[in-house]
Amino acid sequence: MRATWPVRLTLVGLFLLMLGLPVAARPAPQSPFEGQIISPQPGSELRGNVEIVGFAKHPNFWKYDVYALTGRVEDEWIPIATGVEQQVETPARLAVWNTTTVPDGEYILLLRVWDRNQGLQDFQFHPYYVVNSKPLASPTPVASPTPLEILPTVPPQTPTVVIEQPPTATPLPTPTAGGPPTVTPTARPSALAALDMSSWKDAFCSGVWLAVGLFALWGVVWLIRTGVRWVLKQQRKRRFAPPR
Repeated sequence: MRATWPVRLTLVGLFLLMLGLPVAARPAPQSPFEGQIISPQPGSELRGNVEIVGFAKHPNFWKYDVYALTGRVEDEWIPIATGVEQQVETPARLAVWNTTTVPDGEYILLLRVWDRNQGLQDFQFHPYYVVNSKPLASPTPVASPTPLEILPTVPPQTPTVVIEQPPTATPLPTPTAGGPPTVTPTARPSALAALDMSSWKDAFCSGVWLAVGLFALWGVVWLIRTGVRWVLKQQRKRRFAPPR
């Protein structure tokens, strides 16, 4: 039997309804590579030999490398420690960088972790400033305490007798003409202002979508019922039609 227009409309309605259903997004898989440089902190000024502390690990760990970058191509990276096949699972020393072998300036530290399948992942940390030629700041001198000056002893003086006068009564303030001062009532905040309109908005939007979904479902059911009735009607016509 050929598909007629009610059946086609039913299929189109089901397809549109399926498009309106929400689809849950799958979470991105977490990378098994882990690398972190904890010390020195980004933004630090570095001099002499600097101990680089952090961790580098992987379930199928092979080795890790530490480089200093200046933003140029990989062939010009400055190796600090390469091919270290000892996994560092907790914060510990990864390498020691002798900063006197490089010119002063801004650098990026790169930690590269390898697995045994030749897979790798890079972790960059910046900026760091090598300042071997910059003089160290002089400590602020501490002021010495000033010795106390010994004042001469003053002989005791004869106390002066003071005769206290009785306090003068203060006159009461004269009331101002025109009656008591007018008190302006303070406006109370409206009860509607204290309501959270965002929750009403969310409830209204949820209700609208629910109504649209119910209307679409009712339309699909109506199309199916109409299609079934039409098919049964056609079968009855063919059953009771006189033979030719």
